[in-house]
Amino acid sequence: MKFFRSLVSVSTNTLVSRILGFIRDRITYSYLGAGEVSDALSVATKAPALFRRLFAEGAFNAAFVPIFSGLYNDESVEKARQFASQAFMYLAGFLLAFVLVVELIMPLFISVIAPGFAAKANSLKYAIDFTRITFPFIFFISLTALLGGVLNSMHSFGPPAATQIISNLVLITVFYFLHPFFKVPGYAAAIGSLVSGLAQFLWLYWVCLRKGFYLTFSWPRITPEITSFFRLFLPGVLGAGVVQLNLFVNMMIGSYLPKGQLTLLNIADRVNQLPLSIVGVALGTVLLPLLHAQLRRGEQEALHTQNKAIELAWALTMPAVVMLLAYGDIMIGLLFVADKFTWAEVSETTPALIAFTTGLPAYVLIKVASSNFFARKDTTTPMYVGAFSFFINAVLSGVSVYYLNEQRLAHIGIAFSLSVSSWINVLLLFSIAWWRKLFVPDISLFFFLVKSTLAATGTYAAVRLASLTWHTKVYHAPALVNLKGFAIIGLVATLVYVALAYILGVLKLQDIKINLTKDNK
Repeated sequence: MKFFRSLVSVSTNTLVSRILGFIRDRITYSYLGAGEVSDALSVATKAPALFRRLFAEGAFNAAFVPIFSGLYNDESVEKARQFASQAFMYLAGFLLAFVLVVELIMPLFISVIAPGFAAKANSLKYAIDFTRITFPFIFFISLTALLGGVLNSMHSFGPPAATQIISNLVLITVFYFLHPFFKVPGYAAAIGSLVSGLAQFLWLYWVCLRKGFYLTFSWPRITPEITSFFRLFLPGVLGAGVVQLNLFVNMMIGSYLPKGQLTLLNIADRVNQLPLSIVGVALGTVLLPLLHAQLRRGEQEALHTQNKAIELAWALTMPAVVMLLAYGDIMIGLLFVADKFTWAEVSETTPALIAFTTGLPAYVLIKVASSNFFARKDTTTPMYVGAFSFFINAVLSGVSVYYLNEQRLAHIGIAFSLSVSSWINVLLLFSIAWWRKLFVPDISLFFFLVKSTLAATGTYAAVRLASLTWHTKVYHAPALVNLKGFAIIGLVATLVYVALAYILGVLKLQDIKINLTKDNK
């Protein structure tokens, strides 16, 4: 497996899917605006999305990949197939029962995940209706995660990463053709979400068949591998998905926000998720099977890989931090401003995006830090650390709503709460790993982080100085002018960052050549 090439493959697919996702959101919010319907749709899509991120990007991979990889590489394909088939049947049975129960108690379920809607009759009604449609998405997307784990273990990272491209294409198509048939367009968006889940499952199932890997469907049995899987999986739900669980808590607390502000918080999160998905999720996806394979040969290589992963995560994240801090408002405007979403909403959304951005490096590094434990089949440590940061986030978010709601600033406090709790999470994970000698930072890592930060700081100063005049005029300029100006500023920022990184020794042509050619098996 070529680590760098695999990372580029996953990141490229993720970038395309996120661009399509922004197109989808722009179309949707141009019809919905920021109000009761959009708040309800945020809840209806957030609930199944939480499970998607927990399963597809977190706990499931943490439990499934090491076991499947060991069977596939060290024993036989047939044993790996049997384990995957058994896991599939257990997962399908549980998910079917879970979805049916939630559908039957949907009003109660919404009152739990969005308690603030109890005082908002329309938001509550739409949230119940929309979530009834979207919730079965969990069934399809969780089984898709299993198939993605199979393909990742076989070092086939492209097709699983492409599932989100398919998802967004389906969502856009379904919404475009169905929204004229509904008085409330939110129903069309909810149906699109469900159909996209089915499309992703069918895509990966077909890919597995094309690669000669098929599942056998039989009554599930309790095997040693299945027992190990659930032992790793259950604590991993909290350990791997702490950022997503925190976002879910933020949604619950955010249901008490004034009308439309939950939508603004969701939009800020959507923009912030772009670099997190491209860098953080891609790193976690590629790093876990690599570390597991290296640990079978000894600790030294895995320790070196982890340091390099931290360097790569930091170097790729800092330019995103620069652009979001400097031009978050312009990005939101370009992506979402339309008839029912104006620059007034942009001005309210931007501070929340800045608050999210202060934690962006932490969100990405959590993926690296947790992979170190998961590759060793330790999901308990990230669970305990995650539980602590989860508590911190909930307390800070609650305090924000209590004290800042009347000033319409609570959504900023909620976003900042996630950043603080994420930094606590990642620092604790690395500290515990260092104490157990599972993480050995060298002096070159320290200097790399310092130099990367200096390069990012210089880039921020340069782009702000270069665009003072342009930035003051964009609120009154046509979208095309903004897009052209933003593209130029983005290019300037990239060139400045690369130049400073090269001068400071962060970026070396020799290292790039090695990453492109070296085979990290």
